[in-house]
Amino acid sequence: MKKLNTIAFLVLIPLLIFSSVIFAQEDDRGYIVEVGQMAPDFTVTKTDGTTFKLSEHRGMVVMLQFTASWCGVCRKEMPHIEKEIWLPLKDNDFVLIGLDRDEPMDVVIDFVKK
Repeated sequence: MKKLNTIAFLVLIPLLIFSSVIFAQEDDRGYIVEVGQMAPDFTVTKTDGTTFKLSEHRGMVVMLQFTASWCGVCRKEMPHIEKEIWLPLKDNDFVLIGLDRDEPMDVVIDFVKK
């Protein structure tokens, strides 16, 4: 029985240390955003050359989809976002913006066409 207790102890201690490290990281991630807090303003250039400025859409629901043409998960989620979110909500003060970062505009435009 003593050997079994020792094994259990040797298994539990690393698990407790591991879980305390994980929980400490979750608590110390640096997220300081609170519910109801105003998002910082930003401006991006859209594929048609016009700009989108967040502050011009205050009072509306704005969904940001961070994406990239090479991202398989992004490609899979796009039809669902369009069908289940965009189409039902587009006429209800809802804005959906896909943000593709670090890809040239011509790559983004080609991706949109496809």
